[in-house]
Amino acid sequence: RGTCQLNDVAEDGRIIGISSARPHDVLAWLSVIDNKPTAQVIVCTNDCTMLICPASVIQKLITKHALLAQRFLQMSADSIRRLERGRALLSLPNAFHRVFAQINLLSSDAGTGLTNLPKQRDIASAVNTSRETVSRALKLLIKNGVLNKAGNNIVIKQADTLKKLAIDGLEAI
Repeated sequence: RGTCQLNDVAEDGRIIGISSARPHDVLAWLSVIDNKPTAQVIVCTNDCTMLICPASVIQKLITKHALLAQRFLQMSADSIRRLERGRALLSLPNAFHRVFAQINLLSSDAGTGLTNLPKQRDIASAVNTSRETVSRALKLLIKNGVLNKAGNNIVIKQADTLKKLAIDGLEAI
């Protein structure tokens, strides 16, 4: 329950947002596969409930239960795909474009309503920009009727426009 931000620490000591975790995500799943500690730091962005299970227990369960192993592999593949999308997002040259793409990614996982939107500083960390830029980008989306925001919740009013902004950046407005 809740949402988390997965962070890593850069060589220069900066905290880098890697991705956001949603309810039912498996965190630190690579450790189950390779028995190495995770380098990621998990920060809850709101009230969270987590089930923590030792890797050795999960390893035993997936070797004995094919269906559990299949589901674990599917969750792992989903996680890798989200990380790949996040990495591709960072290649966008414009900060507003990265924010639009991140909001689109978050909303595509959640549908037309996004509850418990990550904090602006967490979105900023994930897309390598400032919190102020995230705030300005959200205000622009609201001003243009793309979304409505109430607290930490947003409702996507124009999903097609948001998707176009995620693809084309500011030129789509």
